[in-house]
Amino acid sequence: MCTVTFFPKGKDQYILTSNRDVAPARHADTLIRREMETYTLVYPQDPEAGGSWIAMDDQGRAACLLNGGFVKHKSRPPYRKSRGLVVLESFEWDSFEAFAKDYDFDGIEPFTLIGLRPREGYFEFKWTGEIRFLRQLERPEIFSSATLFDRAMRAKRKKWFRDWLKTHADPGEGAILDFHIHGGEQRADFGFVMNRRNVVCTTSLSQIRRTANGTELYHRDLISGSEETATLPAQQPSA
Repeated sequence: MCTVTFFPKGKDQYILTSNRDVAPARHADTLIRREMETYTLVYPQDPEAGGSWIAMDDQGRAACLLNGGFVKHKSRPPYRKSRGLVVLESFEWDSFEAFAKDYDFDGIEPFTLIGLRPREGYFEFKWTGEIRFLRQLERPEIFSSATLFDRAMRAKRKKWFRDWLKTHADPGEGAILDFHIHGGEQRADFGFVMNRRNVVCTTSLSQIRRTANGTELYHRDLISGSEETATLPAQQPSA
């Protein structure tokens, strides 16, 4: 699932945007708010497994999931745990680097996770089913799910992104949302808003915006047409 873009926006600020590509029945039209012991989580909830593909908290942290690692893998269920639950559990770790190093990923299907942590850094983590890969993000990037889009498709999408950046050197939230809807080529098979015979389609558009005042999650369900925005005021990040 998913097309994701990341834009760093100054000190501890960013814009993270995700198109979710999944079976239409798994759409989510509302946001969930969970009060944890030391932080508050907000996310759209997957109706099938109860996890999520994108989430934020009141410490300015965010996480976003894409299915698959570097290449398309052969799914071998049953798996020990849904990847969407791993997204939520990543917030239990004070350090994203520690999460990537020490979390038990055995029995979990391959995935890519974008983890954004004020003061610690911005990261891309991949679990291939056998190895862990972690790298730091420093500039605007686009990510596409390896399970839905082959190498040629992902390369084409990166070109669309690079071409768009030539005329949008410092895009705001509205321009980025517009790119996720109208950017590139309008193709049913691998456009940013895609639909493969109603089996898999783009079901939602979500964007997390981190500013000096707090963190905001905007969520638009493309199946029901609903829109919702949740805002968490800025809190002092945990040590």
